[in-house]
Amino acid sequence: MREVGPEEVPKRPELRDMNLPSNTGSSGTSNDHVSVRSSATPPGLLWLVGPVIAAILLTAALILLFVVKKRRRPSKYGETSGVTKPLIGNSHPNNDPVELRRLQFQTPAMVSHPPVPINYLAQHIDLLKANDNFKFSQEYESIEPGQQFTWDHSNMDVNKPKNRYANVIAYDHSRVVLQPLPDGPPGSDYINANYCDGYRKHNAYVATQGPLQETAGDFWRMCWEVRTSTIVMMTKLEERTRVKCDQYWPARGSQTYGPITVALVSVQELATYVVRSFHLTRTGDVETREVKQLQFGAWPDHGVPDHPAPLLQFMKRVRAVNLVESGPVVVHCSAGVGRTGCFIVIDAMLERAKNEHSVDIYAHVTCLRAQRNYMVQTEEQYIFIHDALLEAVTCGETEVSVRNLPMHIQQLSQMDAGTTVTGMELEFKKLTLVKSEFCRFVSASLPVNKPKTRLVHLLPYENTRVCLSGGSSRGLEGSDYINANFIDGYRQRGAYIATQGPLQITTDDFWRMLWEHNSTIVVMLTKLHELGRVKQIHLVINLMAFILFYLSRLIDYSQQ
Repeated sequence: MREVGPEEVPKRPELRDMNLPSNTGSSGTSNDHVSVRSSATPPGLLWLVGPVIAAILLTAALILLFVVKKRRRPSKYGETSGVTKPLIGNSHPNNDPVELRRLQFQTPAMVSHPPVPINYLAQHIDLLKANDNFKFSQEYESIEPGQQFTWDHSNMDVNKPKNRYANVIAYDHSRVVLQPLPDGPPGSDYINANYCDGYRKHNAYVATQGPLQETAGDFWRMCWEVRTSTIVMMTKLEERTRVKCDQYWPARGSQTYGPITVALVSVQELATYVVRSFHLTRTGDVETREVKQLQFGAWPDHGVPDHPAPLLQFMKRVRAVNLVESGPVVVHCSAGVGRTGCFIVIDAMLERAKNEHSVDIYAHVTCLRAQRNYMVQTEEQYIFIHDALLEAVTCGETEVSVRNLPMHIQQLSQMDAGTTVTGMELEFKKLTLVKSEFCRFVSASLPVNKPKTRLVHLLPYENTRVCLSGGSSRGLEGSDYINANFIDGYRQRGAYIATQGPLQITTDDFWRMLWEHNSTIVVMLTKLHELGRVKQIHLVINLMAFILFYLSRLIDYSQQ
């Protein structure tokens, strides 16, 4: 029988058209009814066909189940073609770019690293730090590098000299595109900078490299065009005698960078950061804008800060001066990926912790790496992000204005509801949660230095300890050691030296320390004897001998 065409209506076949067997009698005449010849199926055939049909149905069911599971299972690397699409859209009720990325790209790594509630953060970090940070290493290495995107504009010959580092580029899909200069050279729309998402805000930041001398004009054009009011600088101009960033602002007065004139208005220098205020004008434009630059200077030349408190104070100041209605915050270090990535992640997660009582560090780093390469450059930086957020959620806001100080003290002096301790006691107990690793007391742990310690549990941190020149015992092990640390003031780093009450064997070291660091004031907060115990050795005992010793040394040096 032929197949029915798409436009035809199928017809029932007529009886006469069918080739039916005739049923004639002996008389040769045909009967009016049609008889159907019955044919019984052999029993053996049923036993053969039944199992075959069952096997076919079972196979089909298994194949269907496998296909369904495969479609539901996310691919190993997720869909990368859609990463260049906006991570925020009006069609979805959730407007957090990181959450949208979680929903759109369900990679196994993303699924296995969900957001962490802040009340579980300390336990979570302890778990990651166990066995010499083993799980931290695994987690950091599992983050997608995000290097599958194009960077054609960074690779153009005309733009290559504008990149501070050859391997740190600006992805095409997220780069900041400048307005081309009128009659300008090719590539005048390029700067090594990328938009980066924040918490519930698309393009909340611009991550960029430290400007070169020849790109300072492009940098200020970018600040004007994206309408930023805040620049965050996470590096010194020089570190370890290497230029990390060229000075792109005037030391005094005003200076013109391309079409932008920058005037220095004020400078406030504090212990760990500097705040500069600028007025910006553009050629042919009557508008004047104020831009603040906050430069964090307490990040060490190598590694990460030993404690996150200075950075958290700095970030609070950044949030206070940044105007809500302005454009993205411009963040840079030297390459614009390591410290810059740390700042962006911590800042965004502080906002998330405040609103959702959870942090999603893993997903945010993943998101940033899809917008700029190498963001959060080292495992050490990744760990520091966790430590900084733990410090923030544990201690909370502790800065108090002078006007509110009396009321604040009164509140801390009251019993907390349902407890028998005051708020002051609870706040002090939080300080005991700060853990110090044994590796931070290298010199203090040397056998030769242990007798120089008054109390065995009070040791100087290695990174801030006061180092002596050695004096007459220069070159001997432990000759540079004293149980003392530099302490930052409000406006000056290392404004104080905190030390133990000198022992009889360390009195000479104490006076050497005062001489070598030009200390002219000693504040003594104890008596020589308290409760029948010796608390101090009288410091004047060896003062004269000490002065005579150093005068003789000065005479020796002058005669050489």
